Amino acid sequence: GPFAYNTVITCEASPDDGKDTGSVATVSTTVGNTAPMVDSISLSPVTIYTDSTITATASLSDDDGQTVTADYAWHVVDAATGADTEVQTGADNTLDGTVHFNKDDQVYVVVTPNDGLTDGAAVASSSVTIANTDPVLSAVSITTPGDLSTTAVLSCGYSASDVDGDSLTASYVWTNLSTNTAFASVASSLQLTAATAGPGDIIECSVTVTDTSGGTDSLSTTETVVNTAPTFQIPATITTNGTQVGDSWSCYALGTDQDDGVLTPTYEWTDANGSVIGSGDSLTMTGGNSSPTASITCTATITDSNGATLSSSDSETVSNTAPVFDVAASISPNTGVTTSTVLTCSGSASDADGDSPALSYVWSNSNGTTYASVTSTLQLDPSNSTPADSISCAITATDDQGVTVSSSAS
Repeated sequence: GPFAYNTVITCEASPDDGKDTGSVATVSTTVGNTAPMVDSISLSPVTIYTDSTITATASLSDDDGQTVTADYAWHVVDAATGADTEVQTGADNTLDGTVHFNKDDQVYVVVTPNDGLTDGAAVASSSVTIANTDPVLSAVSITTPGDLSTTAVLSCGYSASDVDGDSLTASYVWTNLSTNTAFASVASSLQLTAATAGPGDIIECSVTVTDTSGGTDSLSTTETVVNTAPTFQIPATITTNGTQVGDSWSCYALGTDQDDGVLTPTYEWTDANGSVIGSGDSLTMTGGNSSPTASITCTATITDSNGATLSSSDSETVSNTAPVFDVAASISPNTGVTTSTVLTCSGSASDADGDSPALSYVWSNSNGTTYASVTSTLQLDPSNSTPADSISCAITATDDQGVTVSSSAS
């Protein structure tokens, strides 16, 4: 094999004429150092980005078998200016992109070997061009000033970054995933309508950001359309043709819903105790479902297609109905009356409210006398009557509210 560095090589020679040998002559030399060499250089990874770390792998050799080290001189050629700058030297075979290079710059390394005695010839690697790094979308959100209803204006926002520092352009795609329908809007905002979205529909906003080199990233998010509660255009209102028993009451209301349009109410009538006394939009007052001075309430309820309800109520007070005489007052007997006859005053009254009117009696004489009897009978005698006197009876019927009506006979 080869001689080692610093080895002394000696050559001795002596002449010989076949009869005698002459004096020996000696010459010596020392083996000098052979410079180390760079056999190859490769840079990795294959694709290098702005935030990558480049690693140089150099194959080194030395004919003397000495340990070889290397110095790495890293160069960056600026993409904008073309300037070649040595950015780092030393034993480090890596170069950090976050510190030293940007997109589209060219990077190469010059490797100089050293065997501890001398440097070998410097060798430059081939150049690599720093690739574009695609932008990164980290978040997409859908917001609206109020509830996300079928008439809401939606805004799509996003958070994105680009390690190359490129400016980014955003594009938007809005889709109703529930109907698999794309909206016409390609802007960051979307106006919903009842024709394009309904309660429960899932609305998606997909955002794509593009950098100046055409690198892209996409991300989407969804929100659900909420139901809008119904409202009354016209609240419950009672109209009557009177407020007494026998009169008919009507109740009317008109509902509407942002999602469903006009809603027809259902109606329920309740008394002052909350007991249900009728349904439908009309009610006839009877002694069975009402009483004087009682409050009757009509409640109108509207329900949308998603089951949301709203109620509106109106109340009126029942008026008292005066009692009436079914049988007018009469006195019997009405012939053959003497000063010793027992007279009977008869009559009957009723009340549409269901009251039982109380009857009271007043007996009087045409001579101006009012008798003490307050019952339905009167005993005549010579002390309280004379022939030709006219005897009268007045019956007063009083209902539970104190309203009276009278009937008289003589």
